[in-house]
Amino acid sequence: MDELLGQITTAVRGMWIYRRLAMLITWLVAAVGVGAVLMMPDHYQASARVFVDTQSILRPLMTGIAVQPNIEQQVAMLSRTLLSRPTVERLVRTGRSWTSKAPCARAPA
Repeated sequence: MDELLGQITTAVRGMWIYRRLAMLITWLVAAVGVGAVLMMPDHYQASARVFVDTQSILRPLMTGIAVQPNIEQQVAMLSRTLLSRPTVERLVRTGRSWTSKAPCARAPA
């Protein structure tokens, strides 16, 4: 036990001799880190992906249309419906985050 205590005391005395150098290096590293963070541009990005079954939503809207549009036209009509002003206003007014219980697959960035 005395041997271990002697080794610890020797190590602490050795570090105490170079305490000013250690503090100088610590402050330099911190200053470089702060400078690097301040030089980064303020860039924020958000993205969302919505998966919708077009048949269940568009079927009531398309009753009375003689010719069924192709998939691209259905997606365009659905995106116009989802991004219409009343829908977006209602979403903003609710002010809560929408979560899905389905497992989320992250798209590669």
